[in-house]
Amino acid sequence: LGCAATPATITDKSGDSDLAGLLESIRIKERLPALAAAIIIDGNIYATAAVGTRKAKTKNWVTVEDKFLIASCSKAFTATLAAVLIEKGYLSWNTTLREAYPDLNMRSEYENITLIQLLSHRAGLPEWIYHVSSKNVTDQFAENWWTDRDTPTDMRSEYLRETVKENLADSPGKSVFYSNSGYLMAGAMLEKITGKSYEQLMTEEIFKPLELHTAGFGPPAKLDPQNQPIGHYGYFRSPCLEDFPVYMAPAAVIHISIKDWAKFILL
Repeated sequence: LGCAATPATITDKSGDSDLAGLLESIRIKERLPALAAAIIIDGNIYATAAVGTRKAKTKNWVTVEDKFLIASCSKAFTATLAAVLIEKGYLSWNTTLREAYPDLNMRSEYENITLIQLLSHRAGLPEWIYHVSSKNVTDQFAENWWTDRDTPTDMRSEYLRETVKENLADSPGKSVFYSNSGYLMAGAMLEKITGKSYEQLMTEEIFKPLELHTAGFGPPAKLDPQNQPIGHYGYFRSPCLEDFPVYMAPAAVIHISIKDWAKFILL
């Protein structure tokens, strides 16, 4: 059991040495393959560091420049992108699904769901399409939606078109259900209204202006398995290349280094 937390070598590529030492003590205690962090003080990035290994039970050490898949923290990027597009006049927080999709066949209860409800988990949507509740995954969902089978934009559009035919978990605005569906649909709305892909919008409006050079989409180890951290799961911290399909970027598939993530946090 201790193999995942063998003491790591701290190098000049680990970042700030004091912070790296602190992180290493936490990493060992929590049995994590790797750990990265930033300290921000008075609006400035004070220190960044990363320790551990890119893959458990190896000596392939992470660096402070490594890209980590940030999972649901991707949602903060999507909400920020929406805010930028609102400032530019493309839509408003209260733009409805019907306004974005005037000709789409949808159940009546979906028509007045707003962008802000999708982004604040108040649209009445369950976590995923076809869920009986917000936490019950069905075989049908896994079969239909847990694989990239088309372009990300087409997948998001298809997901929204299928979702609006399903029953809601509750009336819009009445309950809070943590919902990946809401963020996928919000991403699709931004694409529909602007005529650009989510990935293009995110790159043009967030990544480039903030100079987030390490930011991108999908598991970084799939693009560069030797020089980027791989995902792990379970008590035994088993390595796993697979993660969310790339089309789920608005909800969960942005990767970024700890330095660039700290830049975004400052914004």
